Amino acid sequence: MAGNVFRKSRLHLTLYYSAIMGIFLLVLLTLMYKSMHWALFSEQAYELQETANDIVHAQSLIMQHKMQIDPESDFREKRDRLFFYAYSNDGVMLNFSRSSFRLEPFIFECIASKDVPQDDVKVYTTTDTDGRVKKVMLTAKPIVIDGAGAGMTYVGKDVTVLYNGLKKATYALAALGGLALLIAAGIGHAMSGKAIVPLKEAYEKQRQFAADASHELRTPLRVVLASAD
Repeated sequence: MAGNVFRKSRLHLTLYYSAIMGIFLLVLLTLMYKSMHWALFSEQAYELQETANDIVHAQSLIMQHKMQIDPESDFREKRDRLFFYAYSNDGVMLNFSRSSFRLEPFIFECIASKDVPQDDVKVYTTTDTDGRVKKVMLTAKPIVIDGAGAGMTYVGKDVTVLYNGLKKATYALAALGGLALLIAAGIGHAMSGKAIVPLKEAYEKQRQFAADASHELRTPLRVVLASAD
């Protein structure tokens, strides 16, 4: 009976230690994921904004001075999945550097929806014809000539690979967290066993004391009965 009580107590302590460690790991993994996501987004957003500023400046020069500048060739070495589409105020496409053919219809839908933020960055999610999830980062920059708006340039980047890498890193962290939780459960089981030892010793001493007291009470009773006989 007492053994079952101590085994249950040890199990409860193990679960308690494991729950505490599980909560700690969950908070830690969540913070790590948020930190990685913030670092990835902020760096890519900064790069996209800088490139967009350069492209808009080049497009303004083309429109203002009729210069023969090809932004696509000028920024080809920097692009790394970058693309842009420049429009006049009348909606006429002035210049472009195309994205992949599979993503282009979705990008035109985003541009037509007027949902692309100006001077800010937003990530859009879509699914291509093969059923693969794609992530596209977009921003809009106005083309300004002599202080007046002459059009709009939409600059974007295919960041699918980066987000896939983030997802794989998250899975790896979750697997490591599960392994760490198993190890923590084993350590918690060992610690709970050590915590139970003083309780067992106190229980054994109390039981021995009760047994001795019972024996001392029974001994005078036997003497009295023997004397009566």
